[in-house]
Amino acid sequence: MKLSDIKIFFDETFGEVLVVSDGMEVYSYVDGKKTDKIDAIGYRALGTKNWEPFLLKVREKIPSLKYNGTPIPVKLTGIDAKLWMDYKSNEVKVSVTVESVEPITSGSRLKLNKGEA
Repeated sequence: MKLSDIKIFFDETFGEVLVVSDGMEVYSYVDGKKTDKIDAIGYRALGTKNWEPFLLKVREKIPSLKYNGTPIPVKLTGIDAKLWMDYKSNEVKVSVTVESVEPITSGSRLKLNKGEA
């Protein structure tokens, strides 16, 4: 079995998602070599259940979010989350790619999971 075969239940694993950086270009790789083709825009993000940072890749060519120093609660559409092995750090990591991302602008405040007592 490959790591990428393991199914991730995204909402149950990560909870709400907060974007905590400006967008940056993520380039395609072919045969392990970086190309000059932009594959997505990447944002540093946090899930409110585990608070582990991860790279959220959005299938867009220009950033759709503007980070101003305050975490942005977002709604994700078309989530594809997979596990992969980072052989440089010898750690299992998550790859999260989405079709689109939009800020949650409702008047309600984001509920944060403070952990178990």
